[in-house]
Amino acid sequence: MSQMSKNTHRLLRAGTSSAAAIVVLLMTAVAFAGPPTDFVRAKSKQLIDIVNQAPGKARTNALKKEARSLIDYQELAKRALGEHWEARSDKEKKEFIELLESLVELNYADRFKQKSSDANYEVKYLDEKVRKKMAIVKTQVTYSKDQFTLAYKLLERKSADGGFIIFDAVFDDVSLEESYRDAYVPIIEKEGWASLMKRMNDKLKELKAAQ
Repeated sequence: MSQMSKNTHRLLRAGTSSAAAIVVLLMTAVAFAGPPTDFVRAKSKQLIDIVNQAPGKARTNALKKEARSLIDYQELAKRALGEHWEARSDKEKKEFIELLESLVELNYADRFKQKSSDANYEVKYLDEKVRKKMAIVKTQVTYSKDQFTLAYKLLERKSADGGFIIFDAVFDDVSLEESYRDAYVPIIEKEGWASLMKRMNDKLKELKAAQ
């Protein structure tokens, strides 16, 4: 495997793992004033209820479904890929979103195969800012001996589950949006859109084979 292929593989893996990590860390939500954080708190309860179920097919399917609903992949893709996203046909966009959702949900389900929600998490809410229809909720997360900052980026949207969507998360100044941009845009520009789709499909097959 060439050095470029190795780097690309690591970026693809990091991108989907980071998205899955958003789902994991949402489970740490605690009370804090403001509708955006109320939204996060409600989502965290849904996750905890699922994770506390007995391991099995029903639980795994519920986890996958929740992974798809937590992040707005359409908004994330638009922001991460920019002009390359706008140049895509509706069919190409649909294929990309379906692949990305599948990659994230498999990473997510794998993380929780035998885990319960009693892990030692502690979260402090440091700040919440709202500007027009966008909100940023900044937190400090402590897990075991590790400590880092995590900021959620939300957009106000009419929906049945609280009126917000999560489209990005920033881990210690590294955003999910930037991670996907770094992983996918170089492939598109150097090898073309079809090559990106092939790489994502290959990664999906690899993850499914490991299930």
